[in-house]
Amino acid sequence: MIVNYKRENSIISTSKLYCCLAVDALYFKPDIKVGPNGVQGFLEDIHVGQKEFSLYSHDIDFFISFVRENWSKVIRSGFVFQINPLFVQFKPFVIHIIQSSHGKASKSIIDMLYEIKNILHNHRIEIVAFSFDGDNAYSNMNQLFYDSFINRMLKKNFIPIGRAISIRISPDFLHIIKRLRYRLLSCIIHMGFNINSQIINIHQIQKVLKNMPPIVYCNAPLTKMHDSLPLKLFSLNNFLTLFEKKLFHESAFWFPITLCIVAMSNKNIGYQNREFLLETAIWFLAYYKKCYDNFLIEHEGEILRERKYQNEKDVLPYTTQILIEFTNNIYTNISLTTKYDNVDVDRVSTGPLEHTFGRARIKCKNFHTINKFIQSIGELNEQALRHTSEEINDVKRRSLNFGVTFEDKGEEELLFAST
Repeated sequence: MIVNYKRENSIISTSKLYCCLAVDALYFKPDIKVGPNGVQGFLEDIHVGQKEFSLYSHDIDFFISFVRENWSKVIRSGFVFQINPLFVQFKPFVIHIIQSSHGKASKSIIDMLYEIKNILHNHRIEIVAFSFDGDNAYSNMNQLFYDSFINRMLKKNFIPIGRAISIRISPDFLHIIKRLRYRLLSCIIHMGFNINSQIINIHQIQKVLKNMPPIVYCNAPLTKMHDSLPLKLFSLNNFLTLFEKKLFHESAFWFPITLCIVAMSNKNIGYQNREFLLETAIWFLAYYKKCYDNFLIEHEGEILRERKYQNEKDVLPYTTQILIEFTNNIYTNISLTTKYDNVDVDRVSTGPLEHTFGRARIKCKNFHTINKFIQSIGELNEQALRHTSEEINDVKRRSLNFGVTFEDKGEEELLFAST
């Protein structure tokens, strides 16, 4: 697959292709089939004798009890690994799929990331970042990467963007801000570290940002997956409105999110301005980290919870996990866009993989099983190899307008020069 991809894209053997390796879980409809040769649709082969086969064929209750007993082995999801070239002229393609009975990542998924990275290295395809969602299984990877640069940032007062000590980790940005939106709506956020610190008043925000559609403020579980809602809520216009109304604590929560949205999605603002916005956002989060650490030393017993607990909804602005993932994402984008030219920031995320999921679902129609998905992915990969222009526009996935290419490093104009 790799050899064919490089040949069809005219990538000569001496050239390197720099990529992000993304992984995400996808859920399928169970597809269980019973025949004389055994049972299909399980993670392992299950042999059935003629007697059992006869029972399954004629007694549906017996078959249902069999499925229930082996439910933990039924294939209901899969982990999909996709190569996202940093440069938009090369199409992403799926490189591997692992069947699973659930959608929770594990050590075997992490090991596979590194195994694929090593295989690709032998073919001069360099994986310079991993991207995934907020699954707790990736917490150690996020923590190790965060530790590789944050202390140097705080001590030396600069962003260390030289040679990467470890593989870059880029948790998906849209997934992060979806969680921040839901946190804002479901918790009482204090823009400080103890119970007496200023809270963010969501009702006051609704009065000020009255032009927002009501669904933007809806915290029903169904709305958690919509990318457009946090993009609307944390828009530049909303940040400026809050700031002009002197809602400075609310503006502070908006600030790093809004800067990243502008840097990663607004067109025609120039490379220097994008880098400036990302650097400002990461220094904001680094300063928060420094203040948090100092408060923890001086007032350990007074610090607020990170997460709500039953009726106790008073929380810190960020959980440790969100703070680390958010900072890692910004740092990775700064690092890659500084080192390489013309990097499409959408490629340093699971966005292209989500789009692959959407296109595969359409090809599968209503029969979205693991086998149909693998068949559809094969067809999509063939299109990537043949440079076909077939596109499916009505793909229900994440925002199709999010993500731009960082280019024109020679530009010197500043976004706020007239301010």
